[in-house]
Amino acid sequence: MTNPDDTHAGGLHLAGDDCVVDVTRDDGVTRIVMEGDVDLRTVGRLRPFVEDECRSGARKIVIDLSAVEFVDSHGLQLLAETHRRLASEERTLALVPPRDTVWRPFVVTGLDTILNIENGSDGRHDSRDNARTSGDNNGRCGMAETYTNGVWIVKTGEEDAFESAWTEFASWAKTWPGAGTLRLVRDVSESDRYMSFGVWESFDAQRAWKDSPEFRERMARVRQHVEDFTPSVFELVTAVG
Repeated sequence: MTNPDDTHAGGLHLAGDDCVVDVTRDDGVTRIVMEGDVDLRTVGRLRPFVEDECRSGARKIVIDLSAVEFVDSHGLQLLAETHRRLASEERTLALVPPRDTVWRPFVVTGLDTILNIENGSDGRHDSRDNARTSGDNNGRCGMAETYTNGVWIVKTGEEDAFESAWTEFASWAKTWPGAGTLRLVRDVSESDRYMSFGVWESFDAQRAWKDSPEFRERMARVRQHVEDFTPSVFELVTAVG
C-alpha cells in the first residue's frame, strides 16, 4: 500500500518536488489528479497510487493530466499498462488530457487511439495544431524518416480475419502522402502474436494520417480481432548498407 504524505477528506494526497497527486473516490469512480511531471523521476512514486486504485475494484478510474507539465515514455508506459489491466477486467480507464504541447507524445505513439478520453472544458485534446507544427522536446522538425510499429495479440481463431482487416487498413494507409512500405509479420513461436511496421518520410506525414477523420474507424475494424495492441513510433538513428 502507498504511504501518502498526508490524507484529506475524500481521498489521498502526495506532495513532492516534481509531482503532486490527489486521489478521490465517489460511487465506484476513482479520480487521480496529477500535477507536475510524469517521468522517470516520478513514476516510481506515482505507480503505487495507480496500482492501489486498480486493486480497489473501482469500475472506472479517471486520471486527470490537465495540470501535468511533462510526460515521458515512462509515464506513457504506466498509462498503457493501466489501460490494459483494467480492460482485461472489463473496467474502464479514462484520461483527462494535458495541454497540446504535453499531449503530442500521445499522438505520436498512437496512445490517443486506444485510451478513453474525457473532454476537458476547453476541448484541448481536439486542438492539435501546436503538436503538428512545432518540434518536440528534442527539437525535431518532423522531417526525419520515421517508423510506425504495432504489436498485435490476435483473438484465437480470428487470425485470417485479422490479416485481411490489417491488409485493407494498410492499403488505405499506403495512399497517404509520405507513406512507404507497410509490413505485417507473425511470431513463429507464438502464432497469435503479430508485429507491423510502416515507413514514413516524416513525423508530419505520419501525424496527418493519424489525425484524419477515417483513422479511428478503420483502426477499429482491425482491433475488433485482437485482444491487445501496443503501438510505438521510431525514428531513424543510423543505417548500414
